[in-house]
Amino acid sequence: MNSIINKIICPTVEGKRQIKIKDIDMSNQKEIIKEIDRLKEFLLKYNKLADPKPPPTHIDFDDYGNERRKDYNEAKTQYYKNYMDTCLELEKNIKNLQGINTQLCIDEKKEEDDVKIKEGTFYNADEEEYIKEREEHLKSLKKLQNEKYYDNNKTKLKKKRVIKKCKTAEQKNVDIDPKMIRNNKLIQPLCVCGGGKGFGALCNISSVKSIEKHSNKDSHLLFKSVIKLIHYRRRGKKIKSVIDKINKDNERYKKIVRAGGHDGIKSYTKVDKTDKEIIQLYKDYLRPFDENNAHEPREPYITKVEYTDYYQDEVIYIKNLINPHTK
Repeated sequence: MNSIINKIICPTVEGKRQIKIKDIDMSNQKEIIKEIDRLKEFLLKYNKLADPKPPPTHIDFDDYGNERRKDYNEAKTQYYKNYMDTCLELEKNIKNLQGINTQLCIDEKKEEDDVKIKEGTFYNADEEEYIKEREEHLKSLKKLQNEKYYDNNKTKLKKKRVIKKCKTAEQKNVDIDPKMIRNNKLIQPLCVCGGGKGFGALCNISSVKSIEKHSNKDSHLLFKSVIKLIHYRRRGKKIKSVIDKINKDNERYKKIVRAGGHDGIKSYTKVDKTDKEIIQLYKDYLRPFDENNAHEPREPYITKVEYTDYYQDEVIYIKNLINPHTK
C-alpha cells in the first residue's frame, strides 16, 4: 500500500494523472461505467473518515534531523492535506461520471418511450382505460371543488369581477372622494354650515361635484366668512368675546323690519340683512393682516395616510353600487 501512496499522494505527474478522469467517450455508457469502477478502486484505498489515517512511512525523520524538525512536521502536514484532497477529488470525479451516466440512461429510456408512444404500444388496453377513468375523475372533482368554492365566496368573487371590469374599462360612474369611505361604506360627511338647514345639519358632500356645488352655497360662504372674521378679530382678544359679538350682531341682522312705504313703493317686511349682505359686510370688515402675528396655530391631529391597493379597490367597487348619495 505504501507504494500506491507514494505513487498517488506524492506530488508527481503520474500520481495526479491516475486520480483524474481519463479521456474517454462521454456518450459511451460502457466506457463511463468502466472508468467509474477504476476510480472506485482507488477510493477504496483512501478513506477520508479513517482514524488513524495511513501514516507517511516514506517521510523519515533521519532525512531531516533535529535541525530541520520544523520541515519534517510541515512535510507530514502536507502529506495529510494531500491525502484528503485526493479523497475529495476522487469522490467529485466519480459523482460527475455517475451524473453523466444517469442522464444517458434517462435519454435512452425517453427515446424508447417516444417510439412506443408513436407506435401506440406504450400502454396496454387496461392501462389506457385506467388513465381515461382517472382523467374523468379528476375533471369531475375539480368541477365540484370550483362549485363549492363559488358557493362559499359569491359576494367576494362578484366584487372582484366588478373591480376588474372597472379597472379594465376605466369606468367612472361616480366621482367619489376616497376620504368619504369608511369601513367599506360610503359616509355622508358633516359640514357645520348646515347647508341652509341650520348649523350642524348633515350636508350631502359625498362626491367631488357635490362638494363644489356645496362650496358655492350662501350658507357655506357665510360660515367661511364668520370663521375668517373670528380669525381676524381674535388677534388681541379672547375668542369668546369675539364670538359673542358676532352672535349678537347676527341676531340683530335677522330681525324682521319693515321696508318701503314711500315713493309709491308698498311697504313690506324683511330681515334686516340677507346672508349675501352679511357675507359682503364681513368681507368689508377685514383688512390685510399678518397671520403669523395672530394666535398660535394648533398642531394637526390628523396625519396624512397612504391609501393601500385594497382600499382603492373598495373605492372603485363602491362607485358602482346603487347608492342614493352617488346617483
